[in-house]
Amino acid sequence: MVAPHLLSYSTKTLIASSSTIAGSPGTITITDLDQDYTELQVILEGISHDDGSNRYFTLKASMDNGSTYPLEIAVSPVTSAAGTLHCAARIYNYSQAALTKYMMTDGGGFNNSQPGYDSDATADTVDAIQVGVNSGNIDAGTVYVFASR
Repeated sequence: MVAPHLLSYSTKTLIASSSTIAGSPGTITITDLDQDYTELQVILEGISHDDGSNRYFTLKASMDNGSTYPLEIAVSPVTSAAGTLHCAARIYNYSQAALTKYMMTDGGGFNNSQPGYDSDATADTVDAIQVGVNSGNIDAGTVYVFASR
């Protein structure tokens, strides 16, 4: 269940979700994003990591269905392995080939060493995203992707 405070308005459509799987993957990747919308809201619900040091979570965007990820932002504050986070970010103009793609956290930048904002003027559309941790593995949580027009 997505925390209600993370949904900014009710006109969003859930287009993808992924939970962590056995083996604690270093990343959660969602490809083949539906291109019928203009804005994505990516929600990390109950996410945590297994690294012994304090780490932060990142969101990356791909324009080649996951081969490369030129856009990257920090989507969480630095947290210990014992911490569980609920956070969100948006990607604007993701399906608009002629427009600049903008990614930003919901609530501003969390981390001075990693920006909470990125943009790319590419002519391609964002068709994949990847959530990761800057070291270690994601060991719990779910990523939801909502879209709106």
